[in-house]
Amino acid sequence: MKRRWTKVAVILFPPIIDWAFMKQRPHQLMLHLAQAGHHVFFYNKTIAEKENEPVEERLVVVHNHMQWLQETWPSIQKGASEGSFV
Repeated sequence: MKRRWTKVAVILFPPIIDWAFMKQRPHQLMLHLAQAGHHVFFYNKTIAEKENEPVEERLVVVHNHMQWLQETWPSIQKGASEGSFV
């Protein structure tokens, strides 16, 4: 059997729906992508001043995406360019 290699992606889901709202297709897709090994950051539409919420091993709900993009995203980009994930 031939082994197939896939790259791991960092997926930023735009703030169009909240994670706690009715589970819809976006929730299912992001959950499956995380279970497939990708790093998923699901931005809640409602901005709240609380900690990001890990849902699965590689799925995080971001409650304040503007702050996250300014503070956390640069270190993830840097780690990706160096071949690691922060």
